[in-house]
Amino acid sequence: MTTDNIKKIILLIVLILVFGIIQLFIKNNIIAISLLSLMVIGILIYLKRSNATSIRQKNKIIQHGKRVKAHILSVKTVNHNSIILSLLVEHPEKFYVTSYITNSYMMTRESYKKDQQITVFVNPINQYEVIIPETKKETNPAPKTAFWGVFTTVGIIALSFGIPLFVALFDTSEREFKDITIIQSNKQEYIWEIRFESPKKVFFKIYNPITNEKIKSFKDKKDIKLDHYTNFFISQQELKVYIIGTGNTPVIDVYDAVTLEKVSDIEKFEQSDKILRKGIASIHFETPNNRLTKDNVITITTNDGNKCFYNIQQNEFYYSEKELKDYFEESDYALLSKQMFVFVQSNIPNSVNKHQLYIIETNNKKGIEYLQRHAGSINLDVDYFNKNRKYSFKYCNLIPLCPENYFLEGKFLYFDASIAIIQHVTAINDTADELITGINKSGKTLFAINQSDYPNIKDMTENNHKPNYNNKLKVIRNSNKIYLLFDKNGAMCMDINTGKILWKYEP
Repeated sequence: MTTDNIKKIILLIVLILVFGIIQLFIKNNIIAISLLSLMVIGILIYLKRSNATSIRQKNKIIQHGKRVKAHILSVKTVNHNSIILSLLVEHPEKFYVTSYITNSYMMTRESYKKDQQITVFVNPINQYEVIIPETKKETNPAPKTAFWGVFTTVGIIALSFGIPLFVALFDTSEREFKDITIIQSNKQEYIWEIRFESPKKVFFKIYNPITNEKIKSFKDKKDIKLDHYTNFFISQQELKVYIIGTGNTPVIDVYDAVTLEKVSDIEKFEQSDKILRKGIASIHFETPNNRLTKDNVITITTNDGNKCFYNIQQNEFYYSEKELKDYFEESDYALLSKQMFVFVQSNIPNSVNKHQLYIIETNNKKGIEYLQRHAGSINLDVDYFNKNRKYSFKYCNLIPLCPENYFLEGKFLYFDASIAIIQHVTAINDTADELITGINKSGKTLFAINQSDYPNIKDMTENNHKPNYNNKLKVIRNSNKIYLLFDKNGAMCMDINTGKILWKYEP
């Protein structure tokens, strides 16, 4: 094996080791590929310089070495472009045997034969190093060889810089999914999706879910670095779309739902109320203890230590926890005053996670307090209710819905005055399928969605999706449409009246 080949093998091993280290310890794809590209360029330059040094050394020997005759004792092929010649050098001072390794693809086995006499140049410093001068035949391909050398070099350098650039433009693996929602605009519905690449880049995609056509995609690069754990969610206020970034590097951006252009940011928002004039220090998503009013509320802490709450849908500020609590209680009371019932579930006696669906209804305003307390409960004690009909529940009636059906591990995803949407499973084991069922006040099943109907269900199952653990599933209602939003996996829309899937969005 020649010295040059040994060098190439060593460099290849080093390149593989470096590649492995980069893959293990550098998670950013752009940085990893850039480092690997620089490594390739460095090796390429080293090989070119090594080759140039070798050529200069040969030229020096030809210029200053002694020209003598030599006989070829044997010819041995190493590979397709290298042969080893065993030579008897007829030096004036003494005859001796040495070897010469060719690396030129023109010096094939047919070019040299045993017992052939040739001319060599002897290195004056080391007489066992000899050089065979190139023939005219050998120098003819030089322009072509040089062309391919330049072409290869330029190509490798272009790829070395081009691949990281391509990754930077099209790779989305570093963009962490944050939220997906449905936005209503001029009787048209759009899917808004948001991703975050720490520390400054926020990416948006807007789709027509019926045609899966991408309406717009854009990047919003922030002026300041955001915390890597910054979370984002999307909320609609009439024809405005609010993008909220929570945490200690807060974001409040507002977009026009029709034009899709940004119309406001956190600096403008800070001018909307005097309590915010010193600036916003942090934002957190508020989860009030209510089950009926579904407004999105954020908790705002200001730079001068004040605290307030902002209701995005209602465009209202609340300046104390009591004020916020009173708003939700009053809103829930107003809703229940109209519908006069709530959906609940109870555990079936002598069973495990087996639920029966009921409604608690009242015909007296005094019973609304009990409706507020138990709305959306999944563990109502039926025996306790019946025993206390004359006391705690004197104004209420408990009515079973679809008593022939039960819901394993049932939980409410959504309910209002006309429908309850329940997530449940086909069996209590790890291989069970998940179901989503919509039932009205009369106990009629409006729709039933099997797990196989979910968007991108193959990706979900491959990513260890387990029934009833899909806590990021969101439900939104608009008139007779129910939107199910499955986080990064997509969304689907149901028609309550027909029970049919109107569309399915799979990113």
